[in-house]
Amino acid sequence: TTGGYLGYFKTEEMVKPFADKAFAMKAGEISEPVRTRFGWHVIKIENIKEASVRSFEEAKLEIGKKLAVNQAKNIAYDEAEAVYDDLFEGDDFAEIVHKRNMEVLTAEFSDKGPADVVANPSKFADAAFALEPLEVSNPLDFGNGYYILQLINRIPSRIPSFAAVRDRVEADLQKEKKEDRARSDAETLLSTIRGGQSMEAAGKAFSSAPMSTGFFKRSGYIPKIGNAPEIAAAAFLLTGKNPLADKILKAADGYYIVRLRQRKTPDADAFEKEKKSIRARLLQQKQFDAFRAWLAQIKDKSKIIVEKSILG
Repeated sequence: TTGGYLGYFKTEEMVKPFADKAFAMKAGEISEPVRTRFGWHVIKIENIKEASVRSFEEAKLEIGKKLAVNQAKNIAYDEAEAVYDDLFEGDDFAEIVHKRNMEVLTAEFSDKGPADVVANPSKFADAAFALEPLEVSNPLDFGNGYYILQLINRIPSRIPSFAAVRDRVEADLQKEKKEDRARSDAETLLSTIRGGQSMEAAGKAFSSAPMSTGFFKRSGYIPKIGNAPEIAAAAFLLTGKNPLADKILKAADGYYIVRLRQRKTPDADAFEKEKKSIRARLLQQKQFDAFRAWLAQIKDKSKIIVEKSILG
């Protein structure tokens, strides 16, 4: 739990009695009990972040990157659809993929999705277990690209003996305890820094020293950390007035407390040159989204029957 700490929130994110009281208070104040449909609450305001609206100049780099990501997703989806269409015609899976310079991945038997391959292993597992042997799925988005699944074989579930899984259980338990300790230490450290202590001084109690990553892009690799979208997203919300992230953030190797050190302004001249093409891509994206929404409605209203005897 977070001990009741909510972080920053907007008026519309809370029920009205709670929001009315919270947004009428000043930093450091503690409210009288407030009643909502969820019960009674006592509110303490730690900090207030003034609402702001970013100008087009401030947001244009993010817009350009988002358009590029959407365009890449559209191309990937089209490629996946083309592969699926070929498979529906009865062509060989491996041969089709080879012709298109794609990769065939074979997942080991497991009750979970391959976390080292897809961003959403739980969704992968649900889709795989819904298939019959040798059945091929539609193109599916698992958070880091489109995949087409084919179930090769299924092993009935069974409960293994404790002796067979003892080492793995002990290793998982040790890993869970270490992560819980790391999370607790990081939250304690963040609380100390919020109280006014410097990162350098607060970190000494945990034998930890702050590090600087250097500049990085919103959707890019973070030096010394790696690929950490949650940290990147939080970092780009920080400002000179509010340089400290309001919660600890998790990456592959542990938990981080993030503070903004410096922000570099993007090249406005370069964006001006590409503004027309960005608008064209945005229009194309809107058209594509509208088409996909229409296609989804058609599919939902349609009844599809697969004649397995014809497919062989």
